[in-house]
Amino acid sequence: MKLSNQYGKTPLELAVANGNQTIVSLLSGNTAKQHRKLTNNGGSHTKTASGRALPMIDPLELVTSELCSKCTNFTTWIRAEESHSYHPHLKSYQEICQSANAGCMLCAVLQDSILDQIGEGVTERASSNIAVTITLRTDAQKNQSHDLLLARVGRETVTCAELFVDKNMYQNGKYLLPWYHAVEASSGQIVTGDAVRAPLRFAQYICRHMKSRCTAGIWHADLVCGLLWRACSTDFTFMNKFGPPTWSWTSIKSPISYSFAQSSRPFDPDSPYVATFGNLLPDQPSMTDRQEQALLISAMSTSFSKLNVQDQYEFYFDRRESRSNKFQKYMCLLLGEHLAELYGAGRQIGIVVEVRGMSLDQPEYIRSGVFLGPTVTSDLSGWVRREFRIV
Repeated sequence: MKLSNQYGKTPLELAVANGNQTIVSLLSGNTAKQHRKLTNNGGSHTKTASGRALPMIDPLELVTSELCSKCTNFTTWIRAEESHSYHPHLKSYQEICQSANAGCMLCAVLQDSILDQIGEGVTERASSNIAVTITLRTDAQKNQSHDLLLARVGRETVTCAELFVDKNMYQNGKYLLPWYHAVEASSGQIVTGDAVRAPLRFAQYICRHMKSRCTAGIWHADLVCGLLWRACSTDFTFMNKFGPPTWSWTSIKSPISYSFAQSSRPFDPDSPYVATFGNLLPDQPSMTDRQEQALLISAMSTSFSKLNVQDQYEFYFDRRESRSNKFQKYMCLLLGEHLAELYGAGRQIGIVVEVRGMSLDQPEYIRSGVFLGPTVTSDLSGWVRREFRIV
């Protein structure tokens, strides 16, 4: 039996209209605790024309969450330019409920949002032959800074959720930790024919809203840590002469780990190490091809042949063939400090490069891997500051 008051409104509709989220949650039978994490934005929600609040979704939360087979394509829906994108989803509201109960966070958002909008009547209309279609709509008005994720049951738009970029979360480098998690979760997965990685869609999205700079999946605001990725496998890696730059994780086809970046830091400009280790050159050109994607870097460096064999070094190469090459051709570049409790003081950390050729009478390098060295207090005899051009 369907309960309603004298105005024909169900208890759920009244709870939604009054903004009583506790009653809404109880009446809708929502048990997806992760859904509240996705849509909770400190109580600030965008109001619709009817006065209802839209659930708000952070795209970076989605890419690191458990999603069903339909929602895993969510990353391909994001576009840097303003557009309308339509994507077929599950065949019925019941299937969305089943997917939500199985743990899909986006389906949980859609389930509750659809129920909030049209109430218990959705179960009467959502038979197996009613298709549910997801639409990502970017408002054409320049003063609008949000995208709307619309859900249609049949031809009727029944609900929408707002994709948002929380400026408080994405300022001062606070977005970087979920970004690294997103890269780890999505790396190695080809989401389009041109092998564009899923997180790059979110990079474009964040750049559009926050005016941050991201090149080949590396954020300029955290360039040192962004370079400290490592390949988890060397079995399926590849190098493309005309592809992304070698200093970017997008240049290889392999699962990526950013564990070093999450536990490392660049040398503090006010620390005594800055005079010894150096920092990155500020010149970052606009990038359209690999030659223009050169990373100019100034750092203390040394060749493999001059490393102290008594010091403890660990090397993680990007490609299988790098392990069999003669180590004498490699150069180590110090970039920062890896915080390791077992060592007390932080350890040296940086990247390994090798000469690829000459450009404008200067050697041109490609990245070959990442290394961990002894503590930052170790002797640096044999290390010399040099400038490198890495493509």
